[in-house]
Amino acid sequence: PASASASTIRNTAAVRIENREGGVLGGARRYGADLRNDGLLVLGTQSGIGRLRIFGDFVQGETGTTLATVDFAGGRGDVLSVGDDAALGGTLRINALSIVGGISHPLLSVDGDLSGRFDSIESGLFGFEQTVTSEGLAIRAAEARFDDPAFALSARESGVAAYLGDVFLTSDTAFGALFGDLDAAASAGSAGYAAALSGLAPGASLAGAASTFEMARSRFDAVLGCSDFSEKAVADERRCVQFLGAARRIDQDGDAGGFGYGGSVYTLGLAGRAAVSETWTLGGAIGW
Repeated sequence: PASASASTIRNTAAVRIENREGGVLGGARRYGADLRNDGLLVLGTQSGIGRLRIFGDFVQGETGTTLATVDFAGGRGDVLSVGDDAALGGTLRINALSIVGGISHPLLSVDGDLSGRFDSIESGLFGFEQTVTSEGLAIRAAEARFDDPAFALSARESGVAAYLGDVFLTSDTAFGALFGDLDAAASAGSAGYAAALSGLAPGASLAGAASTFEMARSRFDAVLGCSDFSEKAVADERRCVQFLGAARRIDQDGDAGGFGYGGSVYTLGLAGRAAVSETWTLGGAIGW
């Protein structure tokens, strides 16, 4: 719960807001008061990223948490603006729309004096640095923990995690949204994060390639093998049309930490060929 009271600060009458442990403050654009946060302070508004202005002092205690939405790749995010002094502690929780290594976001601007830092910054995958600037405080993702032993990843998942760690070091903004999604998955639990890594594995693309190859092979066989001996064909001495329909299951296990693939292939189509001269035959196939 939050409470407000009148007090005298620096010989000036002011309003003091206290967000006690277990309380939630959010949805506002400004507080014309001093504010102490020992609960959850949500920056921004329901419509999205925003700027919260506190006209007095801001203090966050050890049980307090500030929640900020940040899009590092897009160069935008929630900002907390303090008109007087700010004393930081407690936790910063980041709702990351995207994360890019090395890109800073100016989270806090302070007109007065700044003391302290957030005691911790919550993230499932990334380690954040806090830097004092001339304006206040900026944050940036400084390290990635894609292959943290706590996730108990398989050898295949660890391979993907190691690759993502190399990508993170490039600071490529194209991967920012992916890293944001993976951070959310890791924060929710190891199982969801492992499943997300498996979805990025080469096995998914290998299955698609294997399916495409299998369909191409079957259609090529149908063109070459079209004859009146097939119950699915209509043929005479110079022309042949054959109907295609099949279902196949592809299942290739991975070995020694390698990626396998699997999937089902369904084929419907039409193949045919025709003799256009004594020495030339034209053939083709279409299908789904």
